[in-house]
Amino acid sequence: MARVTTEDCIEKEPNRFKLVMLAAHRAKELSNGDYPTVELDNDKHTVVALREIADGTQAVDTLNQRAISKHQKYAEAPPLEDEEFNLQLGLDATDYGGLQGKDFFVEDMIGLGKPGGEE
Repeated sequence: MARVTTEDCIEKEPNRFKLVMLAAHRAKELSNGDYPTVELDNDKHTVVALREIADGTQAVDTLNQRAISKHQKYAEAPPLEDEEFNLQLGLDATDYGGLQGKDFFVEDMIGLGKPGGEE
């Protein structure tokens, strides 16, 4: 390809805005030292990023995932089992009459009621 335009990449990603955002993300990766998957041919990083997308050497889905994970502040955590939940609260099975962590009410945890709703 002598010249790369967004028209060459539309087959891979029909949304032009998303395509430009992904190409910009890939260009930043290249600027930060990532190795290109196509020949450089003395091109700028933005052109190389578009060529990679057009050639299919950089999949749009993986680029999208990398762009999202780069900007996420918090990672999603899997749900905890009762034992793991109790460990995080610093409880063992003998605390609060054997109740599991998910059985607590907020009032119990902050001391407004007795453990397990007992009066």
